[in-house]
Amino acid sequence: MTDELTTRASALVTAALAAGTQRNKVMAALDELERALSTQSAPITHAGLHCFLVFDPSGGGKLISQWDESGTAIDGALACFVPKKTVPKWKITANAGRTEVINDCGNGGISAFGRKKRFFEGWTMFVKEARGYQGTLTHLGNVPDQAIGLYLNLYDTLDVVRVTLGTPVDLMEARAVACVSGQAAGYSSKLEGCSKLEHRLFLEYGHNDGASLDFLPRQKDSTKFRDPGPSPRKQGLTHAPGLPPAPTTKGVPEEVIGSIGGRPKQEMADAALAERQHAKGVVE
Repeated sequence: MTDELTTRASALVTAALAAGTQRNKVMAALDELERALSTQSAPITHAGLHCFLVFDPSGGGKLISQWDESGTAIDGALACFVPKKTVPKWKITANAGRTEVINDCGNGGISAFGRKKRFFEGWTMFVKEARGYQGTLTHLGNVPDQAIGLYLNLYDTLDVVRVTLGTPVDLMEARAVACVSGQAAGYSSKLEGCSKLEHRLFLEYGHNDGASLDFLPRQKDSTKFRDPGPSPRKQGLTHAPGLPPAPTTKGVPEEVIGSIGGRPKQEMADAALAERQHAKGVVE
């Protein structure tokens, strides 16, 4: 169905330009067609177990993940992935394979902005689950008036790749995902036109324009949380490595031990007695 519409659209554009129709009107019509096509579900090309992303508009809007073994697309599915890792049986059988990804993510209402943000976050969570199963992801369609753009940031090359509608993509080379608004008119994300981005910037741009998610857990700063290792005492040392040894009394004569400034104990005691006697007015 989508291929047929695309062929007809190309023919209409050629005819319109040949008839002298203004280019801006033709481009506006193409934008409208793109939005219409984005709501059409792409066909499933793999048989067997799939996990689908489905939108439920009830109760403020929910994104649902739905496991299915029939090999045919669920009506209205937004995306799906084919797992390569073994899926626990309970994932498929519990609650008929349905799991709520995120709620309160519908379009409209007083909290429309917050709900749209949660809608984007739900998409990134679904993509992360797909990567956890080493899955191949396919963007199948969009919710009307809530079209999205899905981007991946690759590991080694730092490439920014947009997931195109109906094209399966292997997620194992991706480090992070971003989901932003995909409306054709009046909106542009910073990710558009970027061919490469450092991971931190990719996550920042995605978060600012919609939602982003790193596939790897956040790691601690190795300099701030460095393990000091066992103490010198546990290593059998008398002093910390790299520092001079502490003073010791080993080998020092008894009369010198405890002296201050080199004065023996007896000399210090005699001087203290003389000072006390002098203070009392008794001078020998």
